[in-house]
Amino acid sequence: MRKTTVLVVFIICLFLCSNEVKAYSPHYLPGGDNYLSEDNFHLEGEYFLSIESFLVKPFTEYILSISRSYYENENVEVIIELYNNLELNDTINLSFDDFSSLSDYNAFYHVFSTDSDTNYMAIKFHTDRGYFSSGSPKLQDFMLEEGSSYDGYEEYLEGSLIDITAPYFQNAGTVISYVDTPISINEIKSALNAYDAIDGDVSAAITLVSDNYTPNINTLGEYDATFAVSDSSGNETEIVIQIVVVDAVKPVFSPQETIKAVFPSAYSPEAIRMMLSASDNYDGDISMDIELVSDEYTPNKNQIGVYEMVFGVEDSSGNWTETTINVEVVDETAPIITGTDSISVGYDYLIVPTIVKQGLSVIDDYDGDLSDSLSLVFDDYTENSGTLGNHQMRFSVTDSSGNESTKTVTITVIDEIGPLVYFDMAVIQVYNDMVLSLGDVAVLLKATGELSTVEKYRFYVNYDSYTGHASIPGIYHLLLNIEPESQPAYEKNFEIRVINRTAKLIIDNPKPGIVDDSFWAKLKKAAPICSLSVLLVLSNAIWLILTKKKRLIR
Repeated sequence: MRKTTVLVVFIICLFLCSNEVKAYSPHYLPGGDNYLSEDNFHLEGEYFLSIESFLVKPFTEYILSISRSYYENENVEVIIELYNNLELNDTINLSFDDFSSLSDYNAFYHVFSTDSDTNYMAIKFHTDRGYFSSGSPKLQDFMLEEGSSYDGYEEYLEGSLIDITAPYFQNAGTVISYVDTPISINEIKSALNAYDAIDGDVSAAITLVSDNYTPNINTLGEYDATFAVSDSSGNETEIVIQIVVVDAVKPVFSPQETIKAVFPSAYSPEAIRMMLSASDNYDGDISMDIELVSDEYTPNKNQIGVYEMVFGVEDSSGNWTETTINVEVVDETAPIITGTDSISVGYDYLIVPTIVKQGLSVIDDYDGDLSDSLSLVFDDYTENSGTLGNHQMRFSVTDSSGNESTKTVTITVIDEIGPLVYFDMAVIQVYNDMVLSLGDVAVLLKATGELSTVEKYRFYVNYDSYTGHASIPGIYHLLLNIEPESQPAYEKNFEIRVINRTAKLIIDNPKPGIVDDSFWAKLKKAAPICSLSVLLVLSNAIWLILTKKKRLIR
């Protein structure tokens, strides 16, 4: 009898234990699909809401379904609150238009996702028409489950296991490390977050398992590091982080001042490129990789001005940078004045500046012919044209770049050498009504100091195109072989310019006060002959008179 009683008591206790009602806990995940337990909801004012926020999964897609009856008979408003433990992170407000119909079921639905910081959720259902005031169960056809598809209503089931899920990492994507300012492995570890469904934030428990990154921290490439985390139940998760070491810093050009290109010299684009230098924080000197991007200079290299050239360079990581170089084309060469250096002229003839200027020409490497721009800047000849000796006329010219040149012409005033002018000891200008003899040439050379006045000379004509054409205006040549008595012989080549007497290409009108030689000069030349004739006549007359007297005496 006693054994039978003990057996009955044991069976009753076993039955009671097997049928013990489990208490709801918001900190457990559901045992089934549905997260909504009526034990965690109550009516408060116009809202049927969760008493406590309940555990959910981060980074998870959820579908919330509501009954058709609620949708059609209430002013639909649903508020979803997302928490990180006790801290509210976000709120989702849903209204009538945010729900879609499930045609195969007696419900409407809305899909949303939790973010990385969400581990608890609370829900409020608005009611101003008494939907939740009566009837049971009040959450019939209301369901929150994981995923995005609905396959019918299920009642809430109490979770039977406390924690069999390992923690999970958040924000654990690829890490970018810049080679010039690399991130350390500890900084990467500190940036990782890990959560557990039961323990919550377990980031402090993260440990480094392996590290292929640190030995290559200064080398471009992709490397991995493995981290692990465990919860209080010993569940462990590992994650492999990809770390990409990159170079995001652009190369740098050395400063370059304006490049001066002196006309007519010009630089090639390659020559200018070779003047530049560039470096990169990772690749080092990359000057040889510099490229020409645009060029305003080359097509304008013969035009004075400032032009831009753009150069660029790229490092091995694809970072591109450009620099703009100014090239200034300048003209620093002064014009060149050529022509007469010296003029010999008799004291009784005046040569004017305009005529001297005609014997000069100017060429500039940039502006071309500037002969018309010559100007007289100094003249001590005109006021002293009657004074024997050397005098000067100085001419000046300036090009468009401000480069100036001057030329001085020496004018030697000598005693009368006849109606001719002697240029640069090589060019004789004479009128066509006179013939220049060798004697005249000798006198000219002695007057200008080319021949000594005490030396004896012999003159031989090697070539003469002048004498036979002395009366015809033109340019001729006379080549003489001159033999000094005490020195070696040498050749002298003259250019003889024959001009009309009326032409005034070199000699202007005779100076005021000088009598024209058309009459007085001829009289001057005839005076000795006339005197001799008069003396001859007088002597003959006296001789006749004396002879007559003698005859008379006899």
